Amino acid sequence: MPYRLTQNADVLKTWDNRPSMVTVPGVGDVHCIEPGWASGDFLFERVVVETVEREPPPPAPLTSHDVNSERDRRLATFSFAGKAYDFGGESTVNIVGAGTLALAAIINGAQPGNLRWANPDLDFRWICADNSTVTMDAQTCFAFAQAAAQWKSSHILTGRTIKDMTPIPSDFASDARWPS
Repeated sequence: MPYRLTQNADVLKTWDNRPSMVTVPGVGDVHCIEPGWASGDFLFERVVVETVEREPPPPAPLTSHDVNSERDRRLATFSFAGKAYDFGGESTVNIVGAGTLALAAIINGAQPGNLRWANPDLDFRWICADNSTVTMDAQTCFAFAQAAAQWKSSHILTGRTIKDMTPIPSDFASDARWPS
């Protein structure tokens, strides 16, 4: 606040703009008050606020948490055969499980093109990130799970490489540093 009324250095009131009149306790209304006006213990003054320009603090050093967050962001979706798939949390577990079922079906003789390898009554389908579905035979599903495992592994290893750099480079989130 640029103007204030004080009594014994205690601030009684402040104003953004110079008031045309100030009511001073025990004194009454003071019209056309000017900065520097004083009466007894009261002082009307203009407060000068100095602005000190400082350079912004340097950014905090990047940490492994920053790299892990970027890795996890990139792992959230992966592509296989031209389609994007959710890849995080339960989706990852489901992909691993489907890959294991597909391998068992292949071992038990599931043939390429057989879409009913997991359930004889239904074609096997996987839901894509855009909510469309893709049918897969056992061989395709197994390749899908292998690609997902490679996707995750390559991101984990890339993240480890970046975290081992001292310091972690400021462009650690650049697409050029990560698998595509």
